[in-house]
Amino acid sequence: MHIYLKDIDDFVLSAKHKKEEKIYKQIILDFLESNKEKKFKGTDLMLNLSIPEQGLYKSLKDLVNQDEIKKENHRYFVKNE
Repeated sequence: MHIYLKDIDDFVLSAKHKKEEKIYKQIILDFLESNKEKKFKGTDLMLNLSIPEQGLYKSLKDLVNQDEIKKENHRYFVKNE
């Protein structure tokens, strides 16, 4: 399963002006939990957050037990198989 995260602006709007990782992490957790029945294709689920690179990497690394996270054109791709 590949999870691609970008463009979930509705879920990050309230936290966008705050640079607290736990807020973003909880928003991502809530989104994934509420959509766990869906089977996402490559680009169905994406997230593009304007928070510090290390902070986003750490949050996603803690959130998803993935084997790879890479940044490409300011999009963060989480590979979880």
